Amino acid sequence: MKKVLLVSLNRSEYSRLRSVVRALLQEKEIDLRVVGLSSKYANNEILFQQDKFPFHYSVKIDIDERSPFKTACAISQIVKECARIFHNEKPDVVLVLGDRYEAFGAVTAAAYQGLFIAHIQGGEVSGTLDEHTRHAITKLAHVHFPSTPKAAERIVRLGERPDMIHMVGCPGTDALLETSVKDFETMRYEMYVATQKRRDILEKLSPGYLLVQQFPVATELADAVRQIECTLSALRKSDRSKVIILPPPDAGGDLVEKMFRDYEREDERAIVLKHVPHELYVNLMRNAVVMIGNSSAGIRETGYLGTPTINIGSRQAGRERSRNIVDVSADAVEIEKAVQAQIVHGVYAREDVYGDGHAGEKIARILAHVDSSKIQKMITY
Repeated sequence: MKKVLLVSLNRSEYSRLRSVVRALLQEKEIDLRVVGLSSKYANNEILFQQDKFPFHYSVKIDIDERSPFKTACAISQIVKECARIFHNEKPDVVLVLGDRYEAFGAVTAAAYQGLFIAHIQGGEVSGTLDEHTRHAITKLAHVHFPSTPKAAERIVRLGERPDMIHMVGCPGTDALLETSVKDFETMRYEMYVATQKRRDILEKLSPGYLLVQQFPVATELADAVRQIECTLSALRKSDRSKVIILPPPDAGGDLVEKMFRDYEREDERAIVLKHVPHELYVNLMRNAVVMIGNSSAGIRETGYLGTPTINIGSRQAGRERSRNIVDVSADAVEIEKAVQAQIVHGVYAREDVYGDGHAGEKIARILAHVDSSKIQKMITY
């Protein structure tokens, strides 16, 4: 029996891990353990409980503001807490996803205890600190599960063994494609039931709405206010409903959240939401007339839905993308023109860039048979 310890320290990544968890639980040769997160900004234990998945440990992070200093301190807390858990559990494999600081902290703790590390979504290209962190995790990991052929090629060029690189697609696509399709009225009713802004949902949300999800860029925090203000200036020119999803616990997030909440009080058609259940979030993307911002979901997922999307700034620079995405700089006039052009264009044809919807089962099958005893790595060139 192989003990796999899955580390999921960010609420937003849960949907991308759901199919992996389900497949790992079905593998007879795998004993799954789950480590989650508890902080002021997120607690993902409830998400595992809702799906009746096991949940064994909660890493508590004392982060009371979203700043570079506090983020660095949070990494140190994650290293310490994960080191303790790994020492007690002695897993055969530590499994992480993506490029966030939480995953980096967990991988650091695993590497210095001589543990075998599996990494999902390596080899991709983007802006901000995620670009640095992603490749650092790749160099600490032993087996790799990239989402696209190009990502797999980059991991080879980073000096990793080709036989330990498995192009499986993105498990987030698994969750996307298995989500039931809801028309606008059904979606709005379910949002009315699921959220605490019932009056806003009934009075403000109408068909043809704009979906906005824009995060601060960690390497451009000095310019964050101007960047968000450019987006808000463009939104002010529209009389459509706007649904705004708040950023995760990243540096600069408190400032961005305040700007969006202030805008909500100003615009009678704006609704600001902190979190939306994944099935409703997918249908928010599906039913939006345009999605605006710099979220990876706008790059990875909207191509499957055909939703016209506007990607702002450098945060997702270099990511593989489908033709429904228009890139603009943080400029109010440029954003406004792009919104109008995308509305005129309408829904795009579906493009499958990030897998076929079966990544979770492929990852579980490979982990069940991989030789996790070989910890020493050597660059291949």
